[in-house]
Amino acid sequence: MSKSYKKLNKKWVAKQEELQGSLRRFKGEFIIAGIGFLIIVLFVIAEFFY
Repeated sequence: MSKSYKKLNKKWVAKQEELQGSLRRFKGEFIIAGIGFLIIVLFVIAEFFY
């Protein structure tokens, strides 16, 4: 019982860490995409006004 529970727990912990890692990576990509989008929007506004 306890052996299989430990194994399951190890799998669960690994899964949680994997989830955290992918979340962090997604957040980084999201921030980069957001900055790129802002720059494009600023360029469009600048083109519109000048």
